[in-house]
Amino acid sequence: MGWLSTNTNAAGDGSDQSLFYSDSGLDACSDYLGKLAELYRDEFDRRPTLNEIFYHVETGLNERLDELVTDSIDSVSSITAKTKKRPAKPKAVLGDIVAIPLARHVFVYGRVVEVLKRDDVVVELFDLVTSTPANIVRVVEASALAQFRLEQTGVHWQHWKVIGNQSVADDYVVKKVAYSLPCFVAEIEFTECLQKAGQLPESFRLYADVNASHPKLREDELASLATIMQFLQDKSLLTDEGIAELESGKLPNDFSLHSGLLTEAGNQFYEKVFKKDYQSGYFLTDTATKIEQFWSENQ
Repeated sequence: MGWLSTNTNAAGDGSDQSLFYSDSGLDACSDYLGKLAELYRDEFDRRPTLNEIFYHVETGLNERLDELVTDSIDSVSSITAKTKKRPAKPKAVLGDIVAIPLARHVFVYGRVVEVLKRDDVVVELFDLVTSTPANIVRVVEASALAQFRLEQTGVHWQHWKVIGNQSVADDYVVKKVAYSLPCFVAEIEFTECLQKAGQLPESFRLYADVNASHPKLREDELASLATIMQFLQDKSLLTDEGIAELESGKLPNDFSLHSGLLTEAGNQFYEKVFKKDYQSGYFLTDTATKIEQFWSENQ
């Protein structure tokens, strides 16, 4: 995954300067914090407190401030954080069987065959697609297709559901993959793999899945997709199934945009939109203006 931006202000001065982050940056921070925690375990047989972490970061920043940050400041006087009680966060463990909804009536399945650092896992995809959630007996009877390294965010966000567990043998062969897939990218990879295996139609495309995004982003993404769906309806690019999604005037919270909601012409158009939107989140803001402009440019 490349560098992404958030709505959080990077400069902290009220400007529109976005905050940028990446997997490599998060890995570097995770490695540092892991090493610091290891030092405390070796010396004190415990993990560091939050304030002890802050002290090390503050001291380290001030020692090398000019070469580490771009801000025009003399020093960091203190580092603080707002805290709250941490709720139990679901996490997949070795052997867990996971049900993954690609669309409302398209469920696929995988098994965690290795747990890696920073909440990455290797998931083995089964050659099974169902219209309703299947029980674990049916899943484990299916054959394994391929293995993928991916982030556990799908389970953390309770979008991918753990439905059971089947133990993994100590000598089980696990594919080594250098990079991990974010939740939605993994769903696209699953789709393509199942298509090659003949379990999904070649025509099936997954364009957007609201619940495959961070929970804090879902409201904005749902609003953007509602605007896009209304536009597609106005251009007569929705199937009856797609029109039915808009009947209440509001998209459901489990909405995913896929080829079954679009006519053939709608799919041809959205293939182009998807490639642009998928790369940058281009249509997440000023959606109506941008989609109209994109339509005009591609006629």
